Amino acid sequence: ADASVKAFADAESASKRLDFAVKNILGGSANEVERLANQANRLEGITYFDADEIKKAQTILIQFGLTADQVEQLTPKLLNLSVALGTDLANAASVAVSAIEGQTRGLKDIGAKFEDTGSAIGNYNVLIDKLSKLNNLATEDLNTTSGALKAQEVQVGNLSEGIGKDLAGAWITAKRSEEHTSELQSRQYLVCRLLLE
Repeated sequence: ADASVKAFADAESASKRLDFAVKNILGGSANEVERLANQANRLEGITYFDADEIKKAQTILIQFGLTADQVEQLTPKLLNLSVALGTDLANAASVAVSAIEGQTRGLKDIGAKFEDTGSAIGNYNVLIDKLSKLNNLATEDLNTTSGALKAQEVQVGNLSEGIGKDLAGAWITAKRSEEHTSELQSRQYLVCRLLLE
């Protein structure tokens, strides 16, 4: 039960952080949050990446200063970059952010390194073009044994999140009750000790 509730809490946290980033950092709308969340869910359905991890990567991009439209355009390419680099999405997002800032050495191993254009928007556009060459890599990787295993892990994780969602309220109440009981027992012990002395 603990693992399932934690899985649900992590998923809820990823959604809340994306919501906060879009609305408070970007100054965006609930519609933009929904668009990005829906994209994360769609991409989870055609790759082995978990929607929560996708939302975390989207949040990194928003925190960097990209617009919702730019994040929506870059996100599928970020999944391909992650596969090409053999790294997780958070690291792929960091490589992409660095490239937008003009530091492209992280793209060298996949032949996508480019010269700094002198502007973030110029670098963003070149990055999009370079990553377009990795088209459908994340989807195709799903057809490998490794990809299929990762997809199963995501499905098990989603099942665990669902169970955690159903148990969360009762689990929190039980933990609070357990803490309260422990506190009462400690007080009773102290009272008994004082009476015996």
